[in-house]
Amino acid sequence: MAALGAFKVFGKEVILKESRYKWTDRKIKERELKPSWEDLTQKRIAVPDHLLTKVLRYLEQKHFVILVGNKDTGKTWLSYIVGYNLVEKQGKEVFYAKVDDNFKADNAWTEIVKKEIRSKGGRLRYIILDDCHTNPEESESFFQRILDEGILDEPEQNLRFLFTMRKIDKLLLENVEEEDTFYNEGRKRESIVWLLPDEASKEHVKNIIKKFIEVKEISYEVSERELDEVAERWGNDLYWVWLRHISWNYSKGQRLSDITDDQVYEHIWSHRGEIRLSSPERRKILFPLSVLCQFEPLKVYELANFLEDNREMLNELINEGLVNLSSWGRYDFVSVPENFAELILKTMLQKDISFKENEILKQIQIFKDYLKSKPPNWYTVFYALYLAKESDKSDLAKEILISLWNDTDIWKIVKENVKNLPVGRRLFLIIDSLLWSEGKSSWKESLKATEIRSCYLKHNYRSMQNKLRFSSATTIRKYLPFLSRIVDLNKFFDDFTPDDYKRIINQSTISTIRWLLFYGFQKRKLYSAAKKIAEALPDADLSRLISQENTSLYRLGGLIGNVMQVDCSATKRFVEKLSEIDLSELFSRKDPIAEEKGYTKVENINFFLSKWLSFAPDVRKKIVDRINDDTWCGLIRSASLDEGSYLLWNIYINDHSKAKRIVKNGIGDFLLQKYIKERKEISFLPLLGILHLCDFVIRNMPLETDITGIKQMLVKFKEEKRPRSTLLVLSLVALKVKLSPQQFKNIKEEILDEQLIKFIQSAPDLQIREVLSNLMKNL
Repeated sequence: MAALGAFKVFGKEVILKESRYKWTDRKIKERELKPSWEDLTQKRIAVPDHLLTKVLRYLEQKHFVILVGNKDTGKTWLSYIVGYNLVEKQGKEVFYAKVDDNFKADNAWTEIVKKEIRSKGGRLRYIILDDCHTNPEESESFFQRILDEGILDEPEQNLRFLFTMRKIDKLLLENVEEEDTFYNEGRKRESIVWLLPDEASKEHVKNIIKKFIEVKEISYEVSERELDEVAERWGNDLYWVWLRHISWNYSKGQRLSDITDDQVYEHIWSHRGEIRLSSPERRKILFPLSVLCQFEPLKVYELANFLEDNREMLNELINEGLVNLSSWGRYDFVSVPENFAELILKTMLQKDISFKENEILKQIQIFKDYLKSKPPNWYTVFYALYLAKESDKSDLAKEILISLWNDTDIWKIVKENVKNLPVGRRLFLIIDSLLWSEGKSSWKESLKATEIRSCYLKHNYRSMQNKLRFSSATTIRKYLPFLSRIVDLNKFFDDFTPDDYKRIINQSTISTIRWLLFYGFQKRKLYSAAKKIAEALPDADLSRLISQENTSLYRLGGLIGNVMQVDCSATKRFVEKLSEIDLSELFSRKDPIAEEKGYTKVENINFFLSKWLSFAPDVRKKIVDRINDDTWCGLIRSASLDEGSYLLWNIYINDHSKAKRIVKNGIGDFLLQKYIKERKEISFLPLLGILHLCDFVIRNMPLETDITGIKQMLVKFKEEKRPRSTLLVLSLVALKVKLSPQQFKNIKEEILDEQLIKFIQSAPDLQIREVLSNLMKNL
């Protein structure tokens, strides 16, 4: 599947209104059985309600779900049922794709944008990516793009995602926590749903058995106890279930629980059955094909010797539906499903004595012959075997790998071809399969792994550098985990120039630049690279960065903080360039990241002004001045009394005249009405103080409390989130107007103690220090 253009839409192509087959048919051409809407409504399929409800709830609340389970736990079936439920019961639009070698993250994303699947506030659309473990690199890259675009955090985005996968490494798809994007985000957002073995499959099987008996009108009383016993023993491979059905001698009184595996093998072997494995010509295709395809996702190159020599029979098996034909790039491949391959091999063990006597050796030889034919997907052989390390075929896979890696001819093939692999997961799947077979944990411990690395770097080091020089922070993020395993990252990035980093920034987002600077470089102790990208940031196209849809004030503040940790002078230049841009739209924009962290919009703006710009008061003044009055008025009106009055204070300390204009344009009356509505007494005096500074008349407003009450109110400022020194000084500004000279003198002497004065005089924010100091002099 090359891109989302090949996605099928539930309701048209994928959704099966009626079964393509009946459980009672004697001939089923599909080996990968999929449920239909009819199967669901007729209750032939049993999906635990709690699972379906949980997935649907997570899709709405968290916007994505990661469905994880081992082989045959029902991931694909559950994803179909989720799709059917959304389409048939809720009228939603759902896209489905089975991930394979053709899946490309960039192409998929282009299709989402190009076909306008993604929109703000539009109709909800659901995207299901099934079997992400078959192409982990591109699946993770696609998911990273979703994160970079901020889709999961944007309430108005119309996309929801369901990913299904097997756990193929220590976490989900990776061994190192910081490199496993699915695991990190799934755990952080609590969006992983684990499917336990047999959680749903037993009920599927029991329903199918009952339906078979009903449709065939078999006079057979089956108890729940027998159904449980049979479902437990038969397992959850539906093709096996079907074969047991048609092997059942119910007309001769045989009980369900007495159906033996030998009956199934006999049917598969029989010349009267659909598979007819007794035919030597059919075995020449099906046997080696099953040996290879028992390890998913391995498919077999159509021009492999054992296929080329039996072309007529291969075409016959394809036409019968026993063998699948698919394309990858310009090549054609054939395959049989993993379960079907295992069934063929089990039958061969029962019926072919020569195979039984040399089972392992024959399978190893088939793998060797296939690799020596130099197929275009040679590396998938190693991946498929490595993937089996978590399965019940682990011992067999390891034995085959050991033999392959010790074969001189295959070792030459690997060395000849490894240099042509793109940097990334494919290379390390080869190395990891080698390390697993050798029982080692690092390439440094393995002579062959070291040789593979050297061979690869000899041909690809410069090309890797050039690729990343013209890429984005997202692409560098994708390749960093792999590069860190084979190169000295400090030396690798030392060759990058300021123009290289400027180019990278201009193709990135605020979010991905932050990640690259902090997690990519600083956390990895790549201090030289971090300094270079920080120095290049002020010279980049900042207007483009700010105008991007997923840019938020929270992320911008975080980036300023990240740059500050690296280079103070670069930070100063960065914010100076920001002050040349009108940030009105950015300040007005919804900020889902801040909301997720528990900040309101105005609270986030106050934090941005007082925290991230405190070191550059001149720059902050320019930024405040550039934002138009209407924007400031709208923000204050949208805020609570405390947040709005504190924002007015932040405007005042940077631009007195702007604050006075805003108050004159109705904000003064608005804040007083807000106070009357909220009646938060502790906020009254600071509010009067800032209004008085902005030339708003406060003399005729009653204090509504006596001197004792005022003192108690001032003591409570210790409990406020806002700076206590600011609240006290603003309160004194108001009290000077409201109290008699003697009353004010007594209050001032009690409040303006030496500790407060010293605190104000040493305030790190020079602008605040200056304003408060001047206000105190005038009290």
